[in-house]
Amino acid sequence: MADVLAKRAGQPLCRWLADRAAIDLPRGAVVIPVNAVIDASEPAVAAAHALSAVDRGYTVLKVKVGVMGPLRQTSHGWRPVRESAGPAIVLRLDANGAWSDQHVALTALERLSAFDVALCEQPLAATAGYQRFAELRCHSPVPLAVDEGCRSIEDVREVIRWRAADAVVVKPWSPG
Repeated sequence: MADVLAKRAGQPLCRWLADRAAIDLPRGAVVIPVNAVIDASEPAVAAAHALSAVDRGYTVLKVKVGVMGPLRQTSHGWRPVRESAGPAIVLRLDANGAWSDQHVALTALERLSAFDVALCEQPLAATAGYQRFAELRCHSPVPLAVDEGCRSIEDVREVIRWRAADAVVVKPWSPG
């Protein structure tokens, strides 16, 4: 919803959010495109949602791969999404910690890397720990991001210390 309001105001989302929080952004602030979320277990439905999002102007799609069923179907389910989105669209995965261990996660990431994915968010459960994330990151063909596994600035420091991820997903939040 915030993205829609920012677009109506003719502002990038980061500027619109900063204005509401009374934060002065430095000149040349980085604009991070908002992604559409594709959350469908059937490949054809996911592909239709991807096409719809692209038609609405999204240039980044985040596909919830944890809902796509058994791992053997994951790469099959991904192909129609990539084909619907086209090569210019940035695709991200979000496993929501659904892959049970490092071996399963690495197998999935190896299969899915063929579809030019920008990163995979939360491939392991948050309870796996930063050491396991770091070990997976060393072997992953896809950059990794932490989301549910990072809730505080201290968590961010630990992610950095362990080199557990290539990115940390930050979501705007306002108390109250």
